Amino acid sequence: MTTTSPADVMETLFERVWNHGELAQIEQIFAKPDSARQFISAFRAAFPDLHHTIEESIVDGARIVVRWRAAGTHRSPWEGRAAIGRVVTFSGITIALVEQGQIARHHTEWDRAGLMEQLG
Repeated sequence: MTTTSPADVMETLFERVWNHGELAQIEQIFAKPDSARQFISAFRAAFPDLHHTIEESIVDGARIVVRWRAAGTHRSPWEGRAAIGRVVTFSGITIALVEQGQIARHHTEWDRAGLMEQLG
């Protein structure tokens, strides 16, 4: 990855990985990519047109907080729920520590309950 600021790293994560499905970027973005690769791959398989929008970000040195929203069509099973073929929306906040151009640690709080309610 040629960009190393926390804002650039998160922009790459949301735009290239989540929105465009460039899963190979996960290896460059995350210092420990295994769980991120697994989660993002499964999620994008169930919601292939998923699109995240960064609504706000705050950077403090190597730390960044990103408030985001997402929408996508549920096209294949996820978390035991059959595909409903409808667009769902949800939002969340991700806090990350970026070191040497990679996400060293991160925590995301998102409206999983709201998503599950939409899935029925």
